[in-house]
Amino acid sequence: MKTIFSIILFCFIANSANSQVESRWNPIVPNKVQEKFVPAKIHHIDGLLNQHVIINLEKRLLLIDSSTVLSGFVHRPGTQKWIGEHMGKFLFSASNTYNYTNDKRLKALMDDMFRKYIATQLPDGYLGTYLPKNYWSEWDVWAHKYGIIGLLKYYSVTGHKAALTTATKAADLICRTFGDEPGKRDLNKSGQHAGMASGSILEPMVDLYRYTGDQKYLEFAKYILRDWETETGPKILSKLEQYGDVTKVGNKKAYEMMSCFVGILKYYKLTGDAKYLVALQTAWQDIVDKRLYITGTASAGEYFKDDYYLPAENKDKMGEGCVTMSWIQFNEQLLNITGELKYAEEIEKSVYNHLFAAENPETGCVSYYTALQGAKPYKCDQGFSCCLSSVPMGISMIPDLVWGNINKEFDIKHKI
Repeated sequence: MKTIFSIILFCFIANSANSQVESRWNPIVPNKVQEKFVPAKIHHIDGLLNQHVIINLEKRLLLIDSSTVLSGFVHRPGTQKWIGEHMGKFLFSASNTYNYTNDKRLKALMDDMFRKYIATQLPDGYLGTYLPKNYWSEWDVWAHKYGIIGLLKYYSVTGHKAALTTATKAADLICRTFGDEPGKRDLNKSGQHAGMASGSILEPMVDLYRYTGDQKYLEFAKYILRDWETETGPKILSKLEQYGDVTKVGNKKAYEMMSCFVGILKYYKLTGDAKYLVALQTAWQDIVDKRLYITGTASAGEYFKDDYYLPAENKDKMGEGCVTMSWIQFNEQLLNITGELKYAEEIEKSVYNHLFAAENPETGCVSYYTALQGAKPYKCDQGFSCCLSSVPMGISMIPDLVWGNINKEFDIKHKI
């Protein structure tokens, strides 16, 4: 028996000319792999899904304190090491939500924060929250990654060229700083979790290549994939090929690993190199079979655990909100690539059962970890806890996940 979310998704298969509105701010470099599932451009969803998107708008996004989120950029260094990620996450969430709701209040807020954000970029392109002596340590590359992701999402929705310009300047600095040429830094050594945090900048580098056609971003993406397989790297591809087990990859950190998976799948779509898809389908199956909670999240203490070990209380710090969000993103990419219903079903399970549970519908506050047992530890802080920005990201993605077109060449007879 198929669930309601999946039925809705696959009942919208007709190839309607009105289902996907082309934007002049789309990427200019096409993917080699044609997506099987293409999201429809819609502006209203009935029922619970719409309710949570609006709750996320009214009780979280519109209540963001711009001075807090921007504080680490305006007054460097930031009060904590990953404060820089929140601005990019906000731009991503706000742009998605504005694209769905056309809410003028949100547009005014995100435009104002965008202008203030890009004004903090240094002449060399630096867009982080560290002092020069600490550049490229801890979470600096990671925050730049989210900054570029947010700027590109904002650009795709608004067409504001300054967003693309700011993103390219930041990426150019990254490209000048890191690489395997003499005199450049090792990206794996410039972030947390065996190179997976810093290396997850693969995703926006692929996106930047598609938006600009600038070859250096594609070359940097190739460098990241090479660097991952060196002595200092997480060896994502080789470990998955050898073991088929995500606990053998890097240091097992779930959020950062799946952030890398999203970038790898975007690289696969761009290049058509099947080994990447095969490896990540293997990773997906390992997670589903051995590491996924019934509610559609993963991780305890933020890490993938041993086979079938799924502790479920608050003390176990299970179901990190960032993991739920990145698991949805991972499935979204696989759904786009294959059009297979099983990925839509995982998205549905996660959205209804764990993503919604992580945001209090009365207050908009978010639980960093959302255990199956015990009271949910909701918090309302801004500019500190990573999940308090990631859960709104996940909810903002919902309108692009519900309806869409299946490529007419894709045979769905055996999928429904």
